Amino acid sequence: MKRPSAGSMKRPSAGRVLVFVLVGVSLAAVAAGLSMTDSPWHERDQRIDERRTRDLESLDGAVRDHVEAEGRLPLSLDELGSQWETVRRDPETGVDYEYRVIDDRRFELCATFTMQRDVEGDPTWTRWQSDFFDHPPGRHCFERNAAEDEG
Repeated sequence: MKRPSAGSMKRPSAGRVLVFVLVGVSLAAVAAGLSMTDSPWHERDQRIDERRTRDLESLDGAVRDHVEAEGRLPLSLDELGSQWETVRRDPETGVDYEYRVIDDRRFELCATFTMQRDVEGDPTWTRWQSDFFDHPPGRHCFERNAAEDEG
C-alpha cells in the first residue's frame, strides 16, 4: 500500500477549523453557564421554602391577633377562620402546617422544608425578617411566645 506523500495530504480549510473552534467555545460557555446557575429544581425548591416561610410568618401573626382579640391561644388553626385556609397549607403537599399549643402563651408552628436556610452570612437576609428564615432541611418547629413582640 502506498502512503500519501506529505505534500498530497489535505489540510482542513481555515473555515472548517474556525467552525470547530467556535463550536468548542460555545460548548464551553454553555457548560460554564450551567455550572454557575442553580438547576430549575433547586430554584423551585427555594421558592417553595420561601412560601413556607411567608406562610408561617402569616400564621404567627394570625395567632397573635387571635390572642389579642380572644385573650387566649387558638386550640387549632381552624379557629383562625376560613381566610387562613390557603396560608395554613403547605404549597407542595397541601397538608396543614403543624400547630401545637405548649402553654397559655407559647405555641409551635412546624413545617417540612426542602432546603437548609442559614441566615448567617446570607446577604439577602435583613434584621427585620423573622427567625422563620433560619431553618434546616426537613421537619422543623419554631417555638413562639404570643406575649413577646414579633420578630
